[in-house]
Amino acid sequence: MNKLNVSRCFENCSRRLWCLLIFAGLIFGIMITSFDRDSYIYTTGISVIKGNEMTQIKIDIYRWAVGFAGSIFVIALGKLICNKSRVFLIRLIAYFGRNSLGIYILNTYVNRYFMSKLTNGFKPDVLIWLLETVLSMIIYALIIEILKRIPVARKILLGGR
Repeated sequence: MNKLNVSRCFENCSRRLWCLLIFAGLIFGIMITSFDRDSYIYTTGISVIKGNEMTQIKIDIYRWAVGFAGSIFVIALGKLICNKSRVFLIRLIAYFGRNSLGIYILNTYVNRYFMSKLTNGFKPDVLIWLLETVLSMIIYALIIEILKRIPVARKILLGGR
């Protein structure tokens, strides 16, 4: 990397990080408004051998594009947060990154058996989704910390050593 002077490329990218964040955020924001039931891989699959090939190809391209734009937005946002934030926020993000396997495993169970019942009567709303996310992350952290204290559970469920 040093031979190819990659560090200078990263410096140039960081100067343009705000532009990348805004551009990716706009693209993602515009594209996500078209997200519907057919956009879920669980409802339409990914196979183009079922009769409506062009429709499926359009859905697949849309999925990749919205995912790519959203990923760039989140990565740029994370980079800006890490550049500008306090140590606590960086440590919080690192904590959830280290425990992502446990979070991934617990996600289905917490959402299905707890959060869905807690927010059953609410109309879909961004504020409700944000509160659900924060509450879920607190629950995941508590369960993961309990499982870490049980050696067998840590090895089997969390991939720990």
